[in-house]
Amino acid sequence: MSASSYSSTPDLHPSPSALKTPSRSAANRRVNNHATQNEVPHIEDLSHEQWRHVFDVNIHSFFYLTKNLIPIMPWGGSIINNASINPFVGHPKLLDYTSTKGAIVGFTRALSNQIVKDKGIRVNAVCPGPIWTPLVAATMGKESLESFGPGTAIGRAGQPVEVATAFVFLASADSSYFTAQVSEGQGELDSADSSASTSTAVARTSGLSSWGRSATKEQEVVKPTRTVVVVHQHVSLAQLRGFLLRAAALEAECDGIRQHRILQRFT
Repeated sequence: MSASSYSSTPDLHPSPSALKTPSRSAANRRVNNHATQNEVPHIEDLSHEQWRHVFDVNIHSFFYLTKNLIPIMPWGGSIINNASINPFVGHPKLLDYTSTKGAIVGFTRALSNQIVKDKGIRVNAVCPGPIWTPLVAATMGKESLESFGPGTAIGRAGQPVEVATAFVFLASADSSYFTAQVSEGQGELDSADSSASTSTAVARTSGLSSWGRSATKEQEVVKPTRTVVVVHQHVSLAQLRGFLLRAAALEAECDGIRQHRILQRFT
């Protein structure tokens, strides 16, 4: 076979010079993480004003902020949208909030398919499950707070630090081949669901049960004494790493509670 026969064979190992290098600009990563919610048990009682307000804060803001950022974001940039597990479960008292979080998932995937090839900007989403944040404590009623977490397979709600590494990974070069992906950190899937698709398995194991169970004595609700949240601003990888270091203090506070619960399960 002559050497010319190989001319049409694609180069599976391009030289480093053929690959575009991500910029180190301070504006090459964005985390959209802001939301509001207010429980309303029945759609008849959900006001037009609240519906519009929740959409303005939770999804319209993502559109406008991202629209103005993309023209100045360099090749290799990463946009990370914080959504929720709620679109795959359906919180019965958070109709508007759940709808906006589902919209964020669709926005993430569609935007990625629109810009990643031409602009080299990746777009992904994180869908945390029940996580103790100030928004939860400030907006949920007593019944919802008491059932917040015990219905998961792990048996408790999570802390922000327990899903923070998902954001760091998606912001780093290690995730350079990840785009239009949804990372779910909800503490609900077990080995029995490993063969199913993620969204289907989440819906099957969660359903309304996650929001309808009361905490038992062994699974009493534990509210964080401190909460660390990724703010909605342009952040560098160094800033995200700093966030993890600051959040380590919160994780240390939870260690004693976790160890106690593990011992209870095996004694």
